[in-house]
Amino acid sequence: MQIAMIRMASPLNVRSRQAVEHRILRHRAAKLGLGRSERQERAHRSSKRYTPPVASAEALWYDHHALPLWEAASQLVAYRSKFDHLIDDELAGSMIDLRREVKAMEWPLSPAHYSTLREIGWCVQEIVEALEHSRYAAFREQLGDLLPRVTQLAADQHRARFGDA
Repeated sequence: MQIAMIRMASPLNVRSRQAVEHRILRHRAAKLGLGRSERQERAHRSSKRYTPPVASAEALWYDHHALPLWEAASQLVAYRSKFDHLIDDELAGSMIDLRREVKAMEWPLSPAHYSTLREIGWCVQEIVEALEHSRYAAFREQLGDLLPRVTQLAADQHRARFGDA
């Protein structure tokens, strides 16, 4: 849930981040059928029998495509600044939302950043759908090969997140 461990200390009636971590590790050990010991849980993870959980399709997609998605979204925002006269307030508002998410992205990539990438993908998808309208034909022409690239990235991200549905 991406909650800082120190914030969980008080509700768990412990005083430190390490105590919270040990509590979590003891719980994991118990779920694995081991003794309630953080040492046994760590030993189990480091043993040859342990295989890490399989990452979700979305996480795997982000591992390979987060940077291209972010870069393409950044380029789309730059085109908005350059060709602002070719779009209306509605599309400009969507572009501003995209710019805010692009600026919010932090690197290196971690699961904590997936929500920002989801928002970037959602904004890009919304913009791509809006660009289908005939009033944006001149702006579409200026985008050149960026439009098919962002369209494909947004579609692939959606597929990775939700499957083929």
